[in-house]
Amino acid sequence: VGTLVPTRGRTETTTFDVNLPQVTGGQAPVRERFNTGMRSALTDVVNQLSDATVSDGTLLGDERSRVTTTTQQVVAGVAIFSTYGRGAAHPNNTVATITINADTAQPILLSEVFTDQNAAAARLAASVNRIDSRANPVAADINNFANWVPLQSGFHVYVPVSHAAGDYLPVTVPWNEIADLMKPGMQAVLAG
Repeated sequence: VGTLVPTRGRTETTTFDVNLPQVTGGQAPVRERFNTGMRSALTDVVNQLSDATVSDGTLLGDERSRVTTTTQQVVAGVAIFSTYGRGAAHPNNTVATITINADTAQPILLSEVFTDQNAAAARLAASVNRIDSRANPVAADINNFANWVPLQSGFHVYVPVSHAAGDYLPVTVPWNEIADLMKPGMQAVLAG
C-alpha cells in the first residue's frame, strides 16, 4: 500500500520537510528496497546542498511525490523535491524515481527494459517531442529518460526541461509506441 510519510530533519546547514513516498505491507524485501531507495534519494539531495531548504515540489499538471504503481510485479514511485538555497534567485525542482521488481526486490534498470538503449532513446525522444512540445525538444540521449515509472497507460518519464517549464516535464509514452523495443515479457511486467 502506497503512502506519504512526513519526513523532517536538519543537517549542519540544510533543513528538509517533505512527504516521502513509502509503502507498507507486502513482502519485506520489496518494501524495504523501495522505502530505502526513497530515503536515499532524499539524503542524496540534502547532501548536495549547503545552506538550503528542501520541501515538497510540484511539476506541471500538479504532479507531486507519490507511490505510482503497486502490482504483483512492480512497486514504483517518484519523489519531487523543491530545493532553495540561500541567495538563489528561485527554488528548483529535483526528481528521483524508483521501480522495484517484486519478484527479485531489485530495481528495474533501463538496460533491463529495452533491447537497444540508443534505439529506445531515439523512439522515446520522438514520442515525447510529439506528445508535449514543451520538451523543447528533448534530445535522444538515454540519460534524459533515467527518471521513469511504469503506469498502466505507459512509460511515464520525467524529462529535464528549462526552469521556466518546471525543471522536469512529466510525459506518458503509451506502451504500444515502444513495445517493439522492449525485452520479451517486460511490457507485461511493467504494465501490470
